[in-house]
Amino acid sequence: MKPGFSAKWQSLQSGFSDWLRHWLFSTDSGVAVLPPLEEMMRYSLEGGKHFRPVLYLLCLESLGQAALHGRRGALAIEAVHAYSLIHDDLPCMDDDDLRRGRPSCHAKFGEAQAVLAGDALLTLAFELLGGEPAEVAGGMAQELARAAGAAGMVGGQLLDLQATGQGGGAQKLEEIHRRKTGALISSCFSLAGLRARLPQSEVEKLRRFGLQLGLIFQVQDDILDETGDPALHGKSPGKDRSQGKLTYPMLLGLAGAREHLDRLLSEARRELAGLPLEARELSLVLDFLRERQN
Repeated sequence: MKPGFSAKWQSLQSGFSDWLRHWLFSTDSGVAVLPPLEEMMRYSLEGGKHFRPVLYLLCLESLGQAALHGRRGALAIEAVHAYSLIHDDLPCMDDDDLRRGRPSCHAKFGEAQAVLAGDALLTLAFELLGGEPAEVAGGMAQELARAAGAAGMVGGQLLDLQATGQGGGAQKLEEIHRRKTGALISSCFSLAGLRARLPQSEVEKLRRFGLQLGLIFQVQDDILDETGDPALHGKSPGKDRSQGKLTYPMLLGLAGAREHLDRLLSEARRELAGLPLEARELSLVLDFLRERQN
């Protein structure tokens, strides 16, 4: 990251981590959790890049809003993401004992406990959004539900499971990635637009750009699964290939996947000009996605 942008990103990341550690499970938040569940939920929320909530906060600030206004939304997005990782790692799904460089939730606490922790995180997300101002709370809850549910992330996970070992083409793979990864990343933009009370037409522009950015994120993730250092990537290397998953390197080869990533990045840079926000910092997000190693 460039120095100025890095400082901004780290500041938002630090603020988010502070909310997660000191506010989320406090009496101030209004959230009540049984201690054993809190331990598992904290374990699954902490660590990692917190890319999605920080992206949401950056987008919100680019729309002229204070980062503090994004506290509930950012935590809700990360709660949904953490729940999805817990369930994705389960033996009945991707069966992975490593997440964010340490034992996955079920490997540490047990399979049944991990299912419950994931359930608790998913419902926590909507409890948090219920505390947003009344004029935006319902729209934000609906937006996140669509991104996380049958038409978005859950639907993408099902398509991914069905495609495992079956092969497929670029259109099928893009649909999987737009739903499984892109929908939640897209919601970081659309939720910021809703929280900033933008017109629906402007929220839709943000949503479309977010889907493009989510696809970029996933193409790079596919590449890192083949080439990444597990100490940096935080996941088992080569897992997708060993399970016969449909990925861009499998479909296009590593060189072809990198060329496809560069094309997507060029398209996204062109789209930035039409967005209702300060585009410079989001252009730097694209640089970060191209260069990331975890």
